Amino acid sequence: MKNMKIGFIGCGNMGQAILKGMIDKKLVSSKNIFVCDKDKKKISNVTKKYKVKALKTVIDLVEKVQVIIFAIKPQDSELVLSEISPYIDHKKLLISIMAGITTKKIEKHFIKGISVARVMPNMAAFVGQSVSSIAYNNYVSAKHKKIVKKIFSAVGEIYETIEKKKDVITALSGSGPAYFFYMIEAFVDAGIKNGLSRKDALLLIVNTLKGSAEVLKNTDMDPLELRKMVTSKRGTTEAAIDVFNRSDLKKIIIEAVTAAKKRSEEISK
Repeated sequence: MKNMKIGFIGCGNMGQAILKGMIDKKLVSSKNIFVCDKDKKKISNVTKKYKVKALKTVIDLVEKVQVIIFAIKPQDSELVLSEISPYIDHKKLLISIMAGITTKKIEKHFIKGISVARVMPNMAAFVGQSVSSIAYNNYVSAKHKKIVKKIFSAVGEIYETIEKKKDVITALSGSGPAYFFYMIEAFVDAGIKNGLSRKDALLLIVNTLKGSAEVLKNTDMDPLELRKMVTSKRGTTEAAIDVFNRSDLKKIIIEAVTAAKKRSEEISK
């Protein structure tokens, strides 16, 4: 794979996170990575930082590479896919991280039998801790699947799935970091209200969240079991859990994720 030429159409934050992961893990040499973006300032920054090569047009890029990663905004997809359509053949592997753009929407622009993988990484890709869900169309070979998995393993864990589950995965994992940031905001505010500095409250809750995730990851126990281990009868934790239960927090979270899933379904139509 080191000699394979890979192109990025779009160099936003997520595209750069994936690009960086590939270079850091030495999957591909930077000289074999090509980028194209309508934002010239962004292109200048990326080429200087990662020593990759910029190409002037998307057509130049697709003619140069074997693997194309679409890291553009969904609203730009129709124009870009139509533009490159005549230059895509069965040797190319197309990988999309565009939210809400199905493999069928991509396929319709090309000759039948084009390999398309749809991937949903999340923000943790920036620190190599993403969970990237991967779905394939019917034409992706075992060789191409291996390439997709290697690329996204460079930025964290991978989870292969079927496309019809993409909306719930987007709602749970793709949007998930924002939910936890929201909750951290609330816990920091609670710490401040009860006498801590913002800095100390943030330090405490971030490390508590990190440690709790590691405990859950490294045991075979269910979250409910672990919660019960911390929750002593008539203790401090039980007092807090009682408030969560009275507010029906679990129901609120389920409704929130369901709303995100429905919105993902709407975008995909």
